[in-house]
Amino acid sequence: GLLAQLKLPVDLTLDGVELDGELVVPQPTGGGEPERLHVTLTGGGLAAGHEGAFKLAAAEATNEGGALTLQADLGAAMDSPRTFSKLSAKANATASGPQFPSGVKLAIDATAARTAAGEAYTFGAAGAGKELASIHGEYSTATSNLSGQWKLDVVRSDVAAFALERALPEFNVVGQGSFESGGDLSEIHATGRLNASTGSLAVVREELGVLGALELAVDFDVLLHENSLRVDRFDATLRADKPVARVRALQPFEFDLRTAALKVADPAQDLVSVVLDGVPLAWARPWLGNFEVTGGAVRGEFDGSARNGGLELRAKQPLTINGLAVAQGGGALLRGIDVSLDAAADYAAAGWQVEVSRLTAGTGGVEFFSLDAKAGRLVGKSEALKVTGHFQANLAGWNSQPVFASSAALKSGTADGEFSGSIGGAKVLEAKVSLTNLGASAQPKLPAAHLECRLEFADDGKITFDAPLVVMNGDRTSDFAIGGVLLPGTPLRMDGRLTGDQVYVDDVTQLTALIPAGAPENGSAQPTVAATAKPDATPFWGALNGQVTLDLKKVTFANSLEVSNLSGALRLDPGSLKMDGLKAGFGSESDLKASGEVKFDAAAKSPYTLAADVAVANFETGPAFRALEPAKPPTIETKLNLTGHLAGAGADLGELTEHLRGEVQITGRGGIFRGLPVDLSDKLPKNQSAAAVIGGIIGAVTGKKETADNVRDLFSLAKTLSEIPFDQLSVKAVRGEDLNVQLQDFSLIAPELRLTGTGSVQHDPAKPLLQQPLNVQLSIGARGTTGDVMKRLKLLDTAKQDSLGYSAMVLPVTIGGSLEKPNVNQFATDLVKYVLERTGLLNSILGK
Repeated sequence: GLLAQLKLPVDLTLDGVELDGELVVPQPTGGGEPERLHVTLTGGGLAAGHEGAFKLAAAEATNEGGALTLQADLGAAMDSPRTFSKLSAKANATASGPQFPSGVKLAIDATAARTAAGEAYTFGAAGAGKELASIHGEYSTATSNLSGQWKLDVVRSDVAAFALERALPEFNVVGQGSFESGGDLSEIHATGRLNASTGSLAVVREELGVLGALELAVDFDVLLHENSLRVDRFDATLRADKPVARVRALQPFEFDLRTAALKVADPAQDLVSVVLDGVPLAWARPWLGNFEVTGGAVRGEFDGSARNGGLELRAKQPLTINGLAVAQGGGALLRGIDVSLDAAADYAAAGWQVEVSRLTAGTGGVEFFSLDAKAGRLVGKSEALKVTGHFQANLAGWNSQPVFASSAALKSGTADGEFSGSIGGAKVLEAKVSLTNLGASAQPKLPAAHLECRLEFADDGKITFDAPLVVMNGDRTSDFAIGGVLLPGTPLRMDGRLTGDQVYVDDVTQLTALIPAGAPENGSAQPTVAATAKPDATPFWGALNGQVTLDLKKVTFANSLEVSNLSGALRLDPGSLKMDGLKAGFGSESDLKASGEVKFDAAAKSPYTLAADVAVANFETGPAFRALEPAKPPTIETKLNLTGHLAGAGADLGELTEHLRGEVQITGRGGIFRGLPVDLSDKLPKNQSAAAVIGGIIGAVTGKKETADNVRDLFSLAKTLSEIPFDQLSVKAVRGEDLNVQLQDFSLIAPELRLTGTGSVQHDPAKPLLQQPLNVQLSIGARGTTGDVMKRLKLLDTAKQDSLGYSAMVLPVTIGGSLEKPNVNQFATDLVKYVLERTGLLNSILGK
C-alpha cells in the first residue's frame, strides 16, 4: 500500500509551521520570464495519534491583468512517530481575467487512508458544476491487489485558466474504465473506453497546425505483467474531417517485451487489422524541412498474424497515393504521380524483416518505376542490417517530371538496377545500373551504359569507393572507372583516381544529357544561357581536399581524334584546383603538356580565376579536321607545334570557360593547306577536260590561241589555290578582354606561293568558338610556274616582289564563314570577274 510504504527515517512531531516564498516555473520553451507564484503554508498539530491540519495558499498575477489563486486544506494523521494512517487534500483554485470575466473554479479532493482491509484512495476534480475526473481505488492487504475505477470528462475551458499562461488547444476528453494491479505494480490490468477530440494543435507547436481538428476513440483491455504485455481487446479509430485510420486487435495475444516472442489463442486466425482510410499527406509537412508534399490521401489495409512466435504484417489492400507532388523551396520536383506499395513486415524473437514486394509509380495509367526490396536484421549486437533490392524505370516516363527534365528529351529508355548493403561490422553498399534502349528526339539511338558502384565505410569515417562505367555504342566500348578514398575532416579529403583503357568522349558526352537539368519554381525547363551568372558561393569541387590522378590509356574525341596515355593529377583544396603534370600523346610522335591553376575567392565579384600554360608538339591536324567534317578533306593537313598561356575569370564554371583569354603561337612544317577552295562550278566548268574543250572551241571561233590558254590557266590556278603543299606555317592567336580572337602574323610559305595576313573571330555568346563569325584578310605572293600562270592572267604586280622573290597578287583574299566552315566564295567570284575583264577573255567570248 501507499501509506505502508511511506515510513520516515526519524520520529516526527510538527507543532507549527509558517512558510512564505515563491514557486518559480520556467517557460516550456526555455525562453521568456518564468512564472512566479507566491506561496504560503501554515498549520501544525502533527504527531503520533493526532491529525495535523495545514493551509496552503498560492497566488499569481498574470500578464493579462488576471489572477490565479489556490486555497487548500491539507491533513495528515500519524499512527506512530514514523508512519501515517491518512493523508488528505481539499483544494479550491480560482482564475479570473479578461478571458474569464465570471471567473473559473476548480475543486480537488484527494485522500489516502488505512482501512480494515488495507488502504483506500480517492481523487476527484470538479468544476463548473460537473465532475471532471475521478479515481477510486482499494488496496487489499490480504491479496496484495490494487483495484479501482477511473473516469474523465474534461474540456479545455475547465482547465485552461490554470495552465500558468501556457497555451492549450481546444480539446474534449471523455472516458471511463477500471484498473487492477499487484502491490508491487509489476502487473497492471487496465480496461476502458476513451473518446478525445482536439482543435488545432498549432498553439502547442506551430507546424502541428497541419493536423487540423482530430477525434480519437479507443476501447482497450490490456495487461502489463513484468516483461510481457497481454492485449485482450484493442480498437482505436482516428478521424479528422473524414475517417483517417483504425487499428483493431482481432483476437487476444501476449507479447514478450524482452524476447519479442508472441503468443496467440489461435495461430490460424489474423491477429490485428490496420486500415488507413485516408491519411492526409499534409501531416508529413512538419518533418520534411523545406520539402513540400501534396496529393491524395494515403490509403491501404494491412492484416497481422502470428508466425513462428512473432508478428507477420501483410498488405490486404496495397498502400496507394494518387496525384503525388513534391516541391523543394518552391521549385517543383515531382507532380501528378500515382504510387502503389505492396509490402510486408515480420518481427520475431530472432530478428525482423521488411519486404517491399512491389512499389510502383506512374501517371495516367502508365507505370514508369517499379521496385522490390528487402531489409532485415537478426537479433544480436554483432548482427548486421542487410538490404537488397531490384528496380526498373521507364526513363521516357520520368522525363515529364520537373526534377528529371533534361535536354535529352528521351523518347525511350530503360534503367534496370540492383542494390545491396550491409550495415554493422563492415558497412558496405553496392549498386549496379544498366541503361538500355535510350533514344531522344534529336538522337533516335543513344549509347547504352552499365554502372557499378561500391562504397565501404570504416569506423573511423573513411569511405572507400569504386565506380566502374562501361558505355556501349555499336562496336565501340568505353571502359573506365573512378575510385579512391574519402577521409573525414574539415575540409573533406580525397585521394581519387580516374583510370581506363578506352574512352570515346562523344559517347560519354551523349549520356551526360541524361543528367537532370533541374527546374525553376514554375516547373518549366531551365534556359540554355543564363542572362546573368550569380557568383558561386562555394567552388564547384565543393569541400574536397586532396587529389585525383589520371591514367587513361586511350581517349577518342569526335570518333576519330585519338589521345593516348592521358596522365597527370588534379590537386584540390578549398581555394584552388591545380593541374599537375598533365600529359597526353597524339599518335606516336605527338604529345601535350599542360599545367595551371583555378583559384576560388568567394568574396570576389568573379570568384574563379584561371592561369594555365599549354604546349603541344607534332599535333596531326588531319584527324581533328576529319572529326569535325568527315566528308571534307582537312583544311590544314600537317603536324603543328603549339605553345600558349591561358587566363580567365568568371562567376561560375560556365562563365569561366566562356571568358577564357590568352595567347597561342602555332607553327607547322610541311603539309597541305586547303583554306582557299576556289570553286568555279557555278562560274565556269572546273574540270580540266571541260576547260580544254571550251578553250578550244573559243580559240577556233575567235582564232585566238591565247584565249584558250587563258581558260586553261584560270582552271589551273583554281586547282593550285585549292590545295597548296607548303613548307612552313605560322600564326599567333590572341583572345583579349572583348573575347574576340585576333589572328596575327599569319604566314604560309610554299615553293611557289606565299600567304600572309591577319584576321579575327568575332565573339558570339550564343555560339561555340568554331561556329563564331570568321574574317580573314590575306595577301598572296607567287613565283615559278604558278607565278607565270598568274602573270598571263594579269594577276601579279611584278613591281612588288619580296625578299624571297614572290610577286604580289593584285587581288586581296577575304575568308568569311567560321573556323568550322570557312567561306571563300567572294574571292572566287572576284577572281573570275577580274580575269575575264583583264585578259579580254570576256570580249573574245562575246566576239568583240
